[in-house]
Amino acid sequence: MWHELLAVFFLGGFFGLDTTAAWQVLFSHPLFACVLVGLLFGQPQLGLFFGIIFELIWLYDIPVGGSKFPEGNLSTFIGLMIVLSLPSVSGDSQPWLILVSSIYVLIIAYFLGVTISWMRKMNRHLVEKADRFAEEGNEKKIERMHLLSVFNAYLHGAFWAVIFYLTGLFLTEKVLHYLPNKAPFTMDQLQTVFLATGLVVMFDLFFSRKNIVYFFLGLICGIGLGIIL
Repeated sequence: MWHELLAVFFLGGFFGLDTTAAWQVLFSHPLFACVLVGLLFGQPQLGLFFGIIFELIWLYDIPVGGSKFPEGNLSTFIGLMIVLSLPSVSGDSQPWLILVSSIYVLIIAYFLGVTISWMRKMNRHLVEKADRFAEEGNEKKIERMHLLSVFNAYLHGAFWAVIFYLTGLFLTEKVLHYLPNKAPFTMDQLQTVFLATGLVVMFDLFFSRKNIVYFFLGLICGIGLGIIL
C-alpha cells in the first residue's frame, strides 16, 4: 500500500507538472505514462491497455495555453494505480475492476480540470509579484516566484493524485462488493468495446477536419506514383 501511495504522490506530481507547467514533452500522456507505470509494477500489458485506450479517448482534449480541459493524463494514471493496488481482484471479477476504475477515470478528469483552474489562479498571484519585482530589477525574487509556481504545479498534481487515488480505492472496493463475483462479459469483450470507443473519437476528430481533402489528395497522389513507379 505504501509503495503505491508513494508512487502516486511522486509520479502524480511529475505527470501533472508535465501537463500544465513544465517540459510538456508528452511523457505524462497515457500512452507513455501508463506503460511506464505498468513496467514498474510488473504489469506491462495492463499499462499498455490503459495507455492505448485512454490516449484515444482524450485525443480531443489538448492542454494548450490557458484552455480549460478535463485532466485525462492524471486521471488515467490514478485509475491504473487503483487497478494495480487491487491484485486480489482477478479472474472472473477483473473485468468489473477495469470497468469501474475506467468510469472513475472519466469522472474525476473533469474535477481535476477544475483544480487546474484553481492552481492557475494561485500562480497568477505569483506572476503579479514577479512583475513588481521586475519593475524593481530584483532578478533573484523573480526567479524565486518562477520556482514557486513550478513547485505549486508539482504539488497540485501530487496532492490531488493522492486524494483521488485514496477516494477511488475506497469507492471501487465498495462498488465491487455489491457486484456479482463473475462479470457477464470477458476481458476481451471489454477491451474491444473500449478500443471501439477510442477509435470512434479518433475517426470523428479526423473526419471533422476542414483540410481533410488534402489528406485524400496526397493519398491518391502517393498511390498513383506508387503504381507508375
